[in-house]
Amino acid sequence: MVRGRYLGGSTTVNGGYFVRARREDFDRWAAAGNPAWAYEGILPFLRAMETDLDFGAGDVHGADGPMFVGRGELKHPAAAAFAAAAQELGFPHEPDKNAQSRPGFGPVPSNAVDGVRLNTGVSYLWAALDRPNLTVVGNGRVLRVVITSGRATGVLVDHGGLHTPLEAGEVVLCAGSFVTPHLLQLSGIGPRADLERLGLPVLKDASSVGARFSDHPRNRARVRSGSGETKTPSAVTTTTDGSSSVLIEPSTKILRPSAPVTRAWIRRGVSKGMGRL
Repeated sequence: MVRGRYLGGSTTVNGGYFVRARREDFDRWAAAGNPAWAYEGILPFLRAMETDLDFGAGDVHGADGPMFVGRGELKHPAAAAFAAAAQELGFPHEPDKNAQSRPGFGPVPSNAVDGVRLNTGVSYLWAALDRPNLTVVGNGRVLRVVITSGRATGVLVDHGGLHTPLEAGEVVLCAGSFVTPHLLQLSGIGPRADLERLGLPVLKDASSVGARFSDHPRNRARVRSGSGETKTPSAVTTTTDGSSSVLIEPSTKILRPSAPVTRAWIRRGVSKGMGRL
């Protein structure tokens, strides 16, 4: 598993997509007992975090946030052919995948602009490094949260082989979807059976910590053009809810600075026409 151990976290090593969850997902989380996660309540924060270079300020997008978002044009022959095939098969055109319109094919929003990846370190921290109340420590790894009398009072950090406790009045864990529950479990918060099996102290038996993870397995195929000079990687990704997506990546660079040019989402399983895309 690739980990984003860099200033900016996994926004430094991921695909560069800047695609929001669907309205139905937000509302489902709200209905599960988290009313603050309803789409209408989250939308102001989504707008505030971005500067959308294509659509600008409006009801859906922001124009003065720290994260710059752009979309590539579908000019590459592979992307153009993909779009033409999707349209021929009756899939809707979706020029803005963050607008909550009907899912279809279209350019992928990305936080890589003009070939430069704008991760959260660049977008949020660089401009704040001179603040007197901010200290950024590099080459340090948090080992666990220090909990005293049921309250988080700091963290234990490995810095150059030296384990150093850092005291704090408040601890905010933002280590990503994998490392955050990992740190909680190392701190004694998690399923009792798992903690006891690993010899970790059980401070809080919380069965939900680290549970119900899901991923999106990907099947990749490489295609060579008639000239034999251009490779166009493509993939079909199936998500846990049974929906599928197809993407076209007109690039052979492993460490590309931007997301695929175009992507299509298809609801409720793989369509019979997908093989012809």
